[in-house]
Amino acid sequence: MTKKSVKPRTARSFAIAGVGEILAFVARRGQDAANRSDLVIVDGALALPRDSEYGSIHRELQFGERCTVLGQPLTAMWGDHNDCFHRKITGREILGHQTRTCWAAGKTWKAAFADANAHLDREIAKIVEIVEERRKALADAEEE
Repeated sequence: MTKKSVKPRTARSFAIAGVGEILAFVARRGQDAANRSDLVIVDGALALPRDSEYGSIHRELQFGERCTVLGQPLTAMWGDHNDCFHRKITGREILGHQTRTCWAAGKTWKAAFADANAHLDREIAKIVEIVEERRKALADAEEE
């Protein structure tokens, strides 16, 4: 038996002022099906803050078709809505957030985790960029 070199689960958070925290999780799933490959699989999850008043994602993140994250436009009902699967990935219930998942594969756990984290980082960067663009547009509108 070999020593586990990568933790079975990782969690990170990214704060966006006035919106809340975006949470990113990656967890080991296991080895791919024997008839497909010998790769190891990890699951990733991205959790976006909810608007406490309506239960949908925060209004400042509802960009619709202007921004697609993990293959789904940022509409009010963005997310997978599969709480059991999300708890398995995150290790806990995530209150106040809506979650969508992805997965990655690699020859090693380290490679699979790196791929999943890089994918989630790219998705978070899209959100941060469009939020900043929107805020800049409002600030620019004030200039004469």
